[in-house]
Amino acid sequence: MPTSARPPEPPPVTAAPAPGERAAEAAAGVSTAALLTVHEGGKVRFFDPLLVTRFRADDKYTAFLFDGEEHLLRESLSTLEERLAPFGFVRVHRAELVRANAVRALTPDAGGALLHLSDGQTVTVSRRSLPALKQLLGLR
Repeated sequence: MPTSARPPEPPPVTAAPAPGERAAEAAAGVSTAALLTVHEGGKVRFFDPLLVTRFRADDKYTAFLFDGEEHLLRESLSTLEERLAPFGFVRVHRAELVRANAVRALTPDAGGALLHLSDGQTVTVSRRSLPALKQLLGLR
């Protein structure tokens, strides 16, 4: 009695990415999971963290500049630090997180140092954070 050959099973169906999602990820160089989500005036806006040089704690929010405008995230600086560390963000003060490749100068200051960023912002570096930052930047 001949056995009939079964046709091969089709591959499982998976959800396709939303239109433009893969292109947006490739162009931005960042996963959509890392995008910053800002709720402003009834709108939800998304920002690529690789285009932000600095985050600072602001009460219950985290503030950042994008195209000269300040935006507020409903995410703590500690959470952002963990989430964005793989993208080169480093904590330089209890209230400051910066993108390391945006650092253009480091100058001594009373009790720590000042970082000068590529977009013109200046950030205070705490004494406690200074040794690790210098090591990251390849300084002694």
